Amino acid sequence: MKNKLFVAVVFAVVLFSSKGFSQFNTEVKIVKMDTMVTVKGGFIIGKIVKVTETEIEFKKEIDADAPIYVVDKSKLKEIRWGNGKVEKVEQDEMDVNKEFSIIDLRSAIKFNFFSLVNDQVTFTYEHTLKVGYNAEVSVGIINNSMLKYSFNSGINLTQGVLAKAGVKYLLGTDYYIKGLKYTHPLKGRYLKPEISYSSFIIRGVQGYLQSSVQNSSYYNGYYYYSTPVYSDRKINACAITLNYGRQFILGNMFTIGYSVGLGYSFVSSKYTNPVFNSSQVVGGYSDLKNTPTDLYTHLSASGLPVAFTGTFTFGYIFK
Repeated sequence: MKNKLFVAVVFAVVLFSSKGFSQFNTEVKIVKMDTMVTVKGGFIIGKIVKVTETEIEFKKEIDADAPIYVVDKSKLKEIRWGNGKVEKVEQDEMDVNKEFSIIDLRSAIKFNFFSLVNDQVTFTYEHTLKVGYNAEVSVGIINNSMLKYSFNSGINLTQGVLAKAGVKYLLGTDYYIKGLKYTHPLKGRYLKPEISYSSFIIRGVQGYLQSSVQNSSYYNGYYYYSTPVYSDRKINACAITLNYGRQFILGNMFTIGYSVGLGYSFVSSKYTNPVFNSSQVVGGYSDLKNTPTDLYTHLSASGLPVAFTGTFTFGYIFK
């Protein structure tokens, strides 16, 4: 009887131990470790418990009381999860290197500060494509009746539109501050190839049509007289320029900047009244045969296809 009882107890203990070990073994198999591959080719093995925008928290042991370690995502290339999936760790395109972290404000809307004086209202939008490269687009309206004082106040009513587009190439290391975890993609010195276009109409240009009538009482037997004639003048201007400039950041909220440029100018001019194409029409606005030097997107040298540009802007920074 005692032997039978002893055998039964031993059998129960073995059965319980086997079942417990089986359960423990099953739990170990379910909880698999994750592997993080570093950018240098190393491996960090542990159980990832939290992933943020910049860091990954993990444990080296499964135990609930095990300490939590933190690794910067910029040091990792990929994560090999315990379930077999592989996830690439995407680096921020604006990340200069591990010592610098870019801020999120990468765009600005700017006002061309002296545009009103030059009979226009022009705004510029700038956006960072990647570190060191910014796209910039400007649009504006032309109207010399907005202010009593302007450089062109003596000219007939002038109305039109303008547009400019270019890419900024930031120079040197002005767009970050070494040693600080801060950098701004809108700050610094730059070169900017740019193409610009303006189209405007000068209203009511006056000229004088010269005529003559044969009359022996006057010089050379002809009587000369002039008749006032009027026409609108349509002007289209394009320029390709290379600009040098610099932009400063004020309190991470505002921009202030300047630029100057030099390039080529292309201009076409046409009168709506065909009479103005005649050599008999003289006088009027700025010598009827010459185009204005102020083309609103740039200044053009008289008789030469040369363009000069200059801007001074003030803007607001946003995402």
